[in-house]
Amino acid sequence: MKSFKQKFGEIKTQYYKNNPFNAIVEKKELFSQKPLILYGCGVYLSTIIFLCNEYGIKINAICDSYKTGIYGDTGMEIISPERLKKEFQGANIIISSNMFTDEIKKKLLFLGFPNAQIFLPATSKVSFVHPQEFIGKHLEGYEWAHHFFTDDNSKKVLLDRIKMYFTGIELIRTSAAPEYFDPEIIKFHSNEVFIDGGGYIGDTVQEFIRQLSLKNAGGYRHIYSFEPDRVAYNKAFSSLGKIENMDLICKGLWSCDTELKFYSDGGNGSSTFANRVNTISVPVISLDSYFKGKPKEELPTFIKMDIEGAEKEALTGAKNIIMENHPKLAICTYHKPEDIYELPKLIYEIDPTYQFTLHQCEDGIYGTILYAV
Repeated sequence: MKSFKQKFGEIKTQYYKNNPFNAIVEKKELFSQKPLILYGCGVYLSTIIFLCNEYGIKINAICDSYKTGIYGDTGMEIISPERLKKEFQGANIIISSNMFTDEIKKKLLFLGFPNAQIFLPATSKVSFVHPQEFIGKHLEGYEWAHHFFTDDNSKKVLLDRIKMYFTGIELIRTSAAPEYFDPEIIKFHSNEVFIDGGGYIGDTVQEFIRQLSLKNAGGYRHIYSFEPDRVAYNKAFSSLGKIENMDLICKGLWSCDTELKFYSDGGNGSSTFANRVNTISVPVISLDSYFKGKPKEELPTFIKMDIEGAEKEALTGAKNIIMENHPKLAICTYHKPEDIYELPKLIYEIDPTYQFTLHQCEDGIYGTILYAV
């Protein structure tokens, strides 16, 4: 049987055969004729920097509309769009964001940069990671996770996500079960207390109730749905308003009670905690704080989280509940490359009696669920 490092080496080789940023390498000569600017501190940025360094392509500056300072350990200053226009009017510009490409391109055209000087290296939503960056940041964690998960399906999902980060090859679902509710893993009991972290427009709550009915599992005690995006919250309220024994809370989940900047896309499912255009301040709360002082029978028995990369913080904020009540957990692990090892490690450190498995619940780049029961 091949070791993890052997399998990783094979995936790394695929990257150099199917580099999703080959367009940059092919334009190396063009980019050497003028200053080169990377615009946008998005998920593509570090990968493009690694790639340019690998092929000797000089980057003159990084530009962003909302961030300033020095980018990481590169020593490169993040300049403003105004400085970009003043100092680099003739530069070639690579858009290094996958989420705000239209916004950035409109800004560049407004600043007077012609289309011929603007380059978009990839159109996928994949958070590409250069192999050398992956080795430095994530290899140890993924090797740990590959040993930690005992079933072949979990190991396959983990390796497929590495392949996706390197090549953009999307994942194929490994489970036909409803997302968060795989009947081989999630066993319902009477009087469930369900937490829907990232309630969106109420679809997961509706599926939870449907699954209870299909399994003849009896009634639930209570449902708590947390959704910080006001537009999505209002849609959820419209669809769930008549459901009994349910609280719909317009707050996000976090490790403590505070306020965070939250990017809202109008309830279309891509909201996130970030300092960008359309950001608003939203209250966030920890589950331990929310349920503090409640009797054991009112504590959560099942927690689902799909909260745009805040899962680690929210699990930290549910530490006491996990230790005391051992709720079933269905946690999204696709928002950040490190989620796939940091989240199971965190839960295991809180309570080592849990059993863990990864399922890919849909085709594409999303839908990777960590079950812990």
